[in-house]
Amino acid sequence: MARVLGDRYELGGRIGVGGTAEVFEARDRRLDRRVAIKLLRIDFADASARARFEHEARAAASLSHPNVVRIYDVGEDGSRPYLVMELVEGHSVAELLDERGRLEPALVVVIVEQILGALAEAHAAGWVHRDVKPSNILLAADGVAKLADFGIAKALSDATQGMTAAGQLIGTAKYLSPEQVSGDAATARSDLYALGVVLYEMLAGEPPFVAETPIAIALAHQRAPVPPLAARRPGLAPALVAVVERALQKDPDRRFVDAESMRHALSAASDASIAPLIASTAVLPADSAAATAVVPLADPTDVIAAHEPSPIPLVSTDQSQTPNRASRRALGVAVAILAFVAVLVVARRNAQDWNGVLPSTTIPAPVTTAVPTTAKVSTTTAPLTIDALIARIAANPAAAGEKGDELLKKLREIQRENAQKPGGKSVQETARKTADEINEWVDEGELDPSIAAVAQQVLQTLAR
Repeated sequence: MARVLGDRYELGGRIGVGGTAEVFEARDRRLDRRVAIKLLRIDFADASARARFEHEARAAASLSHPNVVRIYDVGEDGSRPYLVMELVEGHSVAELLDERGRLEPALVVVIVEQILGALAEAHAAGWVHRDVKPSNILLAADGVAKLADFGIAKALSDATQGMTAAGQLIGTAKYLSPEQVSGDAATARSDLYALGVVLYEMLAGEPPFVAETPIAIALAHQRAPVPPLAARRPGLAPALVAVVERALQKDPDRRFVDAESMRHALSAASDASIAPLIASTAVLPADSAAATAVVPLADPTDVIAAHEPSPIPLVSTDQSQTPNRASRRALGVAVAILAFVAVLVVARRNAQDWNGVLPSTTIPAPVTTAVPTTAKVSTTTAPLTIDALIARIAANPAAAGEKGDELLKKLREIQRENAQKPGGKSVQETARKTADEINEWVDEGELDPSIAAVAQQVLQTLAR
């Protein structure tokens, strides 16, 4: 007979075992849905730990973001607290790394941008994850990346009172920020460092520091220089390498100021990383009217500065315990995702939500197309809508250059005119005039060329 928790959750098979918990697939009898149950290990289940566990779990449940694994409920099974969570049908980044080693830059960017959206939401709500690592990044079958285990790491660190306690340093040493090794409190920038390590590992196929003991790895994060990513994987876009290097600065003040800043920089760097892939495959959605012009990025340090603002059900587990059956299914999903990398990037460009969330709708059948463009460009991707372009520029007009605010104003004017008379003559004339002004602004160094190229393509579509 199946074991039932709280007269409601019918436990199924065990998914995995981590340093602090066991994870089970389960069925919620009341709502008739599949969920994941995480049971805290008995040696972490004293009275104070249980109280903190419940407090943190309820706080984490208050986060509502499509790239965060949702927490539905919390309870106790005898003396063991448990969490009821969203069951993610897919696989973890840790498993994908085990199967493939290093990953394609295009796929890496798509994943990390989504996780940065989740961290931005959490940090704005006053939460620091403190355990960002590949096994806590889950990839659903529809391509959406989700960050797991909000709140739990904090509760456990409070309970253990020291980073050498079981489940604390052992589970996170590869991704521990230098300040945490020094005993300082984790901050939002600590999460960005950990994600920087994950980013490095996905691109290089191995983390920056490997040693025989967790303590040695932690001390390397604190004291040793980061091995150059470009040496471990030659050929990466310099702008992408610069994003990783910025995230992995020992001094927190030298990292990105927040998750949104890092996401903006990564988005800009991705143009240099992903464009060659798109250009080589010439893959565009079937409903694309034209190709978007993208100007190759210049000095990667300039890019970063310009973007600073003024089916496996898994949760966080020890991946060494993942069943072989799960690994085989994960590989199948991974291959499917990689086959559609170019289309996923296109979807990201067209998404209305610029928090890094990929659309969950069916990916349109790819076709090959080529449309001339007047912008000064060298590669092509699919176009943004004017709504998405406005949202992108509005997030940080200064990043577009001196004329960023003026461009935003003109685009909004065109947006209003087009809403009143779609494709009307006034819309076409205003779009052409604005396109001419953009060329002048770029020539005068008053507008970022990459933003200008995208804007030109949007305007070209409206001017027809």
